[in-house]
Amino acid sequence: LLLIISLISSIRCAYNQGDETQYLANFDQMVASSYAAVDDDNLVPMGLISQCKKSNLLDFSVATETIVQPDDLSTLTVSAVSVQDQCRAASIFSNPSICTIPEGVRLLMTSSLVVDALVVRGELHWSDDDQIQSGDQWLCAGFVAVEGKGKFAMSVQDATKTSWIYIMDNGAVHPIGRSRYFGGVASHDDTTSNPVVEIKGRALSRTWSLLSSPLTTGQNILKLLHSP
Repeated sequence: LLLIISLISSIRCAYNQGDETQYLANFDQMVASSYAAVDDDNLVPMGLISQCKKSNLLDFSVATETIVQPDDLSTLTVSAVSVQDQCRAASIFSNPSICTIPEGVRLLMTSSLVVDALVVRGELHWSDDDQIQSGDQWLCAGFVAVEGKGKFAMSVQDATKTSWIYIMDNGAVHPIGRSRYFGGVASHDDTTSNPVVEIKGRALSRTWSLLSSPLTTGQNILKLLHSP
């Protein structure tokens, strides 16, 4: 297996525990030199680039909360399309909308979803059955915070489907998780608070490897012992 790395020669040093100042000073350069799937034109869908990665900065000091209403009162479920429509309508006057899935409501990720910010106090489900179409589907938001008794349950195993979670740089700041946050937020004052985040993808036969030959400064080809 040959993995071509065009930026290896720009990596000049490693860091020890006491090198925080140097590490922070070089952080932007290291990030720019790192691989991210969202920067790979051969992988990332153009819809995600145009809708999410190129998002504008918003003024969240005037943001409003949109409590999502279910499509079906008997099952208390709501589709991704309906959530996007409800939250887009709330931000019609250009004020950002914090889209909230309330307790008892279940969001089904039947299509891509792009919102300014997302709070899950009910449930978000994203499975092979929910992602009906093969190909790419994405969830984009300035932050995704699972609060209270909320649950984020994602399990996409179908090899014909690719699922993306992209946290946009749009100015959204969660009061606890802060900017570009994704995860659970439990309340210390509420003993019943127990947010759950479960993400499962396809099984990988190997998630690590070893160099099959030495790598020296100036080389741009990395030779690995195993195939991924």
